[in-house]
Amino acid sequence: MKALFFSGLCAILLLGCTASKQGNETAAAETNALVTGDFEIISTWANPIGNSALNRTGAQGALGVDSNAGRVNIAGNTNYVRKIGDSLSVYLPYYGTRTTGATPLMETTQSSIIFEGIPNTYTVTTGRNGRFTQVLFAIETEKERYSFLVKVFSKNTVTMDVTATHRNRIQYEGRIEK
Repeated sequence: MKALFFSGLCAILLLGCTASKQGNETAAAETNALVTGDFEIISTWANPIGNSALNRTGAQGALGVDSNAGRVNIAGNTNYVRKIGDSLSVYLPYYGTRTTGATPLMETTQSSIIFEGIPNTYTVTTGRNGRFTQVLFAIETEKERYSFLVKVFSKNTVTMDVTATHRNRIQYEGRIEK
């Protein structure tokens, strides 16, 4: 009786693991197809690295409704990452600190991340256990270089980590559409 129970339990576990693996593979294939074609990412949240200046701004309520120094609601604000063919168009509001050596950035009042053109690199891979598709790309403007790590999950949800030569890292959360 114990052997029959144990055999049944093993069969259920194996089928469950296989179904889960097939589900992950299907999700990865769908998101992979999405990021290899044209797409648009719209973010609803920006997650900057907090610091004392950003903490003061958040405490004064200057970051808007439902926002604080570590999580800024950008729903309704203009923001996007668009891929059409080989070209990228990026407009992302930036909340954070410019780092030492950012003299070229001090010559402008523009704090958003803006780019139009062909990225230096663009790579698509499948993430751990097929749970997400990962897009890595690098872009360069006249005054700064950026590296993007975009993770596309099931149901088209996205996290996007952005590192730059003259700014602290920031993460965005949103959705991707074809």
